[in-house]
Amino acid sequence: MSFNEEIASLVETLPTIIIPELDIKSILMEDKIRSDSAFRIGKLIDVDIDVLKQGEKYEINDESVIYLLKLKVPNAHSVELLFNPFYIPKDGRLFVFKPDRSDFAGAYTSESNTDNNSFSTRAIIGEEVIIEYQTTGYNTLPQELIIDYVCHNFRDFYRLTDEKSLEETDCFYNVHCRSLHNLSRSVIKWTYYEGGYNFACSCALINQDVPVDELKYYVITANHCGKDAELSTAKFYFNYSQPSCNTGSGSVRYATEGASKKANNLFHDMFLMELIEKPLPDYDVFLPGWNREDYEDLYPWVIGIHHPYGWVKKLSEGDLGMNINPYFWRVSYNDYPVASGSSGSPLFEDDGYQRIIGWESYSYCDCDHPDDIVAYGKLNGAWTGVTSGDRLRDWLDPYEYDEMNIEGRDPCFEAVTISNRELRSAQYLYQPWNKVIVQAGSEINALNDVTVIYGAEFEFHAGDKIKLLPGFHVQNGASFSAIIEPCAQNKYGPFLKNFNIDYHDIVLQSDEPQYVHEQFIIYPNPISDYLNIDCISEGESEISLYNSIGVLSYRSSENCMSKNKIEHFVYDVSNLSYGIYFYKFRTGLKIYTGKILKQ
Repeated sequence: MSFNEEIASLVETLPTIIIPELDIKSILMEDKIRSDSAFRIGKLIDVDIDVLKQGEKYEINDESVIYLLKLKVPNAHSVELLFNPFYIPKDGRLFVFKPDRSDFAGAYTSESNTDNNSFSTRAIIGEEVIIEYQTTGYNTLPQELIIDYVCHNFRDFYRLTDEKSLEETDCFYNVHCRSLHNLSRSVIKWTYYEGGYNFACSCALINQDVPVDELKYYVITANHCGKDAELSTAKFYFNYSQPSCNTGSGSVRYATEGASKKANNLFHDMFLMELIEKPLPDYDVFLPGWNREDYEDLYPWVIGIHHPYGWVKKLSEGDLGMNINPYFWRVSYNDYPVASGSSGSPLFEDDGYQRIIGWESYSYCDCDHPDDIVAYGKLNGAWTGVTSGDRLRDWLDPYEYDEMNIEGRDPCFEAVTISNRELRSAQYLYQPWNKVIVQAGSEINALNDVTVIYGAEFEFHAGDKIKLLPGFHVQNGASFSAIIEPCAQNKYGPFLKNFNIDYHDIVLQSDEPQYVHEQFIIYPNPISDYLNIDCISEGESEISLYNSIGVLSYRSSENCMSKNKIEHFVYDVSNLSYGIYFYKFRTGLKIYTGKILKQ
C-alpha cells in the first residue's frame, strides 16, 4: 500500500465530501417494534460519486497516477462503500482506509471484479474514509469507478466504544473460556444488505458426506436472515473472536465476500448457501459434522456459538427440551443467553462429537431475560422436502449414503496455493491455540511474497511436495515446519496430525525451476541437555537458537558430507535456560525453522 510520507501529506489536505446525516434515534426506535429478529446495523445512502472525476489526481511518475478521495459520514461507527459499476483493470489497485491508516482494506485488484460489475468493501472503522485508486502501469484506468452507495453503520458491531456508552448490555460468555477449538473455527459472523439497510446474523460452515477433494464451503443459517439478502455482496467474517477468555479484541482480517443460495425452507427457517470467495488456507477453518437423529437419540445437553449484536463469538450452554414440534428444537440456556445478531447460529450436541443439529431461529432471550426459551430450526426436519431447493439432503449427502450423522473435518483439497499473504499469529489475533496447519492431498505452493510473521506458528502438510518459491520468508521469532504427510483418506473425520516428528521434505526454487529434496529431523522436543539433528545434505550446515524475544542464544556449524546417508549431530545445550526457543537450521541456500521447548 502506498503509505509513504508523500501520500500521507496529500491525505491531510484533501477536500472532504460530507455525506448527509442520518436520524439514528428514529431508526433505533423502529427496531424496538420490528418483528424480524435479524439485527439491523446500518443504512445505505445513495451518493453516486465518481472516484476518477471527483477525486484528486496526482502523477507519481511517468507511469503511475493516484486518485484520492475523502468522505465523511457523520456519527458513523464504521463505513462501507458499494461500487457500481466496478471494474479494476490489470495492474490497477484500489485501497480504502482510515485517515490515520489504523484500518485499511485492499488492495482490491482485477481479481476482485465480479460478473455483475458491483462490489462492496468491508467496513472501515470511524466516520472518515479515504479512497485511493492507484495505477502501476500503462492503460490501467477503469472507464468508471462509481460509489453507488455509502453504508452508514450506526451500530458499534465492532464493539469499540466505551462500555458505558453501549446501548446493549454484555452478559455473554466468551467462546474461548472453554476449550472448543474445532467448533469455534466453524462459526462465522455475516453481514448483508437488504431493503436499503445492513444486517448482521450468525452462521456456520457444515461438512458433507463426500470425498475430501469434493468438499464445498457450504454455510448454514436462518432463512429469515438469508431469504431476501443481496448475497453477491454479503460479507463473512471468520475467526471474529477474542484470542483468549475475555481479553483482546476481534480481528476482521479473515473475511470473504459473496455467496449463492442452494436451499431454503420457510417452515424450518433454514437457509443453505455456498461461499463464492473461498476462505484462504491460513483462515484455519473447520467444517463440523451433523446429526439428523430425533430427540430420543440425541445428547440432552447442547452448545450454541454465536455473535450477539454482531460482537465477537460467545458461548451458550444449556438443555435440549423434549417437544413434538416437527420444525423447531426448544433450548433453555444456563445463565448465558443469545441476542439479536445470534440468528442463524448453529446448535451443537455437547458430546464428544459436537455435531450440528439446528440453527437459531427466534427467541425473546437477552441479558434482561436470560432464561427465556430459544427456538432452533431442526436439521432432521429440513433434511427432506419436495425439491433440492427446499431440503438439505441433496447438498449434504449428494451420493445418498444415507448416514444418520457424520463427523467434522478440516478441509484438505488436492492442491493449495498461498500467494501475497502474511501468515500471522492465531494466538495473537483470535484463539488460544497458536499452531495453524495448512494441508493438501498432493502439494502446497507458496508464490510471490509469503511471510510467516514473528510469533506465528505454521505447519504445511502435503502428500507429495511443498514448493516455496523466492519471496517466501520466515521472520525470527516465527515457527514454520513443512511435513510430507497425506490427508486422511476417509470421507470424513478430523485430519490426524503427527506432532512428534518434524520431517521436512521441501522444494525450494531459485532462478530456474529445479526440485531439490532435503530431509531434516530435529529431536527430541522438549529437549533437556542435548539436541539431535539428522540431515542428508552436502556442505556446511548451521543451527541457531533464539529465545522468545528473538535474541540469539546458541549457534553451531557442522558439515553434512554425504548425499546418500544420514549424518547425525549432537549439540550440548545444557547451559540454556528453560523456556521456548525458535530454531533456524541452514544448509546451503535452504533454511528450516521451528520451535522447541527447553525443560
